[in-house]
Amino acid sequence: MHNKVVAIMVTYHPNISVLEKNIQCILPQVDAFFLFDNGSTNVDQIKEIQQRNNFNAIFNSENVGLGKAYNEILDRTFHLYEYFVTFDQDTSILPESIRTLTDLLNNNPTIGVVGPVFSRESSSVNSKGNIILKHAIIQSCAVFRSEAAIKTGRFNESYFIDSVDFEYCLRMIITGYKVALFDGVKVKHDIGVEKKSFGIKYYSHNKIRNYYIARNHMEITKNYLSLFPAFVIKKNIFFILHVGKVLFLERDREKLRYLWKGIKNDSL
Repeated sequence: MHNKVVAIMVTYHPNISVLEKNIQCILPQVDAFFLFDNGSTNVDQIKEIQQRNNFNAIFNSENVGLGKAYNEILDRTFHLYEYFVTFDQDTSILPESIRTLTDLLNNNPTIGVVGPVFSRESSSVNSKGNIILKHAIIQSCAVFRSEAAIKTGRFNESYFIDSVDFEYCLRMIITGYKVALFDGVKVKHDIGVEKKSFGIKYYSHNKIRNYYIARNHMEITKNYLSLFPAFVIKKNIFFILHVGKVLFLERDREKLRYLWKGIKNDSL
């Protein structure tokens, strides 16, 4: 059986050559491809990629965040496709990656979403991998069962960028579906700018991302601690480590100020 799969990619000031290469890897694996651009300065070059590769695109004049971008496209496509797969602009996959994940959903009807494992170096596909149940997964190259997503509802647009995927996965579990990783599919994905301080490697994010990391972390803690205590406590430990990284390794007062704004839920 050929599964109907729609791919959704949200872009924001992408590297043009990397973007086109990634899109060309995705296109043969899906039945439809939608790109939503969040007000990129190089939008004319993105439009040239669209013309060369013939896919659907929405070009927004401002950055409305991930959740709203996903919802804009899913509102049009939920009822048309059995599955949808979401992508960051900097995720590189191999042929058969998406089919392998959709086959896994076909064979496991209680799983609502399955994603790959991530690497900064390389991608690989092996259908003999292991299913690992999780509370939440990163959304890039995650394949969602549309039926499960309809029951879960729309993405939370107020989260804007960070933890949009984590919050959605927790809601999907509440509806009765499982969330999983499949280690047979590995994709190349950048998770931030790699830096080094005092001999320690770490990944750096800009001040706006730090604001949403803090604000949305507090929201997840407030809303889901009683339902998923182990997950939220573990997430709190990682958040404390993140604050320590900004304080002691990056030593960036402006980022610390934005983290504090996020913790207090002050507006930007």
